[in-house]
Amino acid sequence: MEDIQLKQNHLNNLKEELEVDKKEINGVPERFRDFILAQIMEKERLISKLEKDISILIEADSSNRIESVRHDFEHLINDFISHYPFKFPIDRELFTSAISLEANGKELVAVINGLETKSMQGYYNKRLIVTFPDGTQLEGHKITDTFVQTIVEIGLEKVESLGITYLGTPLVSKVKHDKYQQKKLNDKCYILTNFSKEKKREILETIGKKLKIPLTARFPKE
Repeated sequence: MEDIQLKQNHLNNLKEELEVDKKEINGVPERFRDFILAQIMEKERLISKLEKDISILIEADSSNRIESVRHDFEHLINDFISHYPFKFPIDRELFTSAISLEANGKELVAVINGLETKSMQGYYNKRLIVTFPDGTQLEGHKITDTFVQTIVEIGLEKVESLGITYLGTPLVSKVKHDKYQQKKLNDKCYILTNFSKEKKREILETIGKKLKIPLTARFPKE
């Protein structure tokens, strides 16, 4: 990022110099015009090269910048969800599972996808099933139950060693967090559960891949 800024500063200086040269060229004695014109052409060449170099550097660093934006955005959204006075606890889960963002010109519009009253019973009945290579299956009464049971089954220390964090909060922690939902296992162990259903499944699959445990996590109707 510092390299980009240095090149950008150099580019801005060259553009200012070029603008001055072009304004003053008419007042330059004839014997010096060719020299000044050559300088103008050289500066134009350097400007073109710098613009291309900066464009390449910006594109190469885009993933890091977008990741930083994503992190800040997640923090903003989760802070809102954590503090919003939902009427019932289920409303929080329904909101996080159905909300998405769509571009509308220069603005982003929040869209609720496929959320209908008649689907509520299906929501309550939905389960997450995790199957281990030896055939062991975990299916709790709630998706969060299965999520926690799976992490315990794999091993708290193993999962903790992966260093998985969410908004700066460890997935497996010895500390109670004030903002985000956690499942307390004992006084020294908390599991972060402040995720949507799909995110919980994604996290379990990620843990399995990192620990080379070919587990499957699915919803019954899939």
